Amino acid sequence: MVNDVTLPPALLASGAHPRMGARYGFVPTSTVLMALQHEGFQVASAVQRQSRSVTGIPYAKHLVRLRHADGGGYADGTPEVVLINAHDGSAALTMMAGWFRFVCSNGLIVGDHIQTFKAYHRQTATLLDNVIEGAFEVIGAAGQLREVQEAWRSTSLRLDDRLRFAERALAIRWPSADDNTPVPGALLTQRRSDDSGTDLWTTFNVVQENLFAPHAGMRQRSVSDGRFRRSRPVRSINPIVRWNRELWNIASEFAGAA
Repeated sequence: MVNDVTLPPALLASGAHPRMGARYGFVPTSTVLMALQHEGFQVASAVQRQSRSVTGIPYAKHLVRLRHADGGGYADGTPEVVLINAHDGSAALTMMAGWFRFVCSNGLIVGDHIQTFKAYHRQTATLLDNVIEGAFEVIGAAGQLREVQEAWRSTSLRLDDRLRFAERALAIRWPSADDNTPVPGALLTQRRSDDSGTDLWTTFNVVQENLFAPHAGMRQRSVSDGRFRRSRPVRSINPIVRWNRELWNIASEFAGAA
């Protein structure tokens, strides 16, 4: 099904969680992935939510990032389909547009106004066909995504605008700031020459990486005890999706206000 990607147990489930009732329509992720592979999609990465019990592991919520074989022909990144599913009733099968940036090996998920597909767990004869069609609709939004990228690249931000953007982004992850919360300027730390610009697209990517990426590891000295603490990388599915989309929507606001 995939090359060099370890699939979490829930992606290979053969049935729904035993607690689900007779009206629940099991949508096997493995079947969806095989159908999408037949249409030229390949799994790039896959993770699943930690379960509180061993019995819940095969049914837990999971996230899969897929790319189409043609890649779109972009030099700086590639569009993705971000697929979410669960077999315990915790999530509908959802597909959203994503983007993988080559320079930092970082994946983002776009906001509310770009194509999203959702299929609820009710078995129908056309469900699989609808999912495949939905995947192409999501990946087809790459053209719209590129238009947004070019518009954001042409939107220059002053330092105070960039700090306001970082402050808004900081509140996504740390809504109740304390003396252990990083300062907004830490989110603007540029880690490579490609990120030296001050336009909205570059600022968005720099902030997104520092907010999520494992190597960001922002250090902040606590006022209470003087000790340095590092922010932890984000690995949970719900924050990855929700915070990514919130950050995208904040950037859209800045683009609209420019």
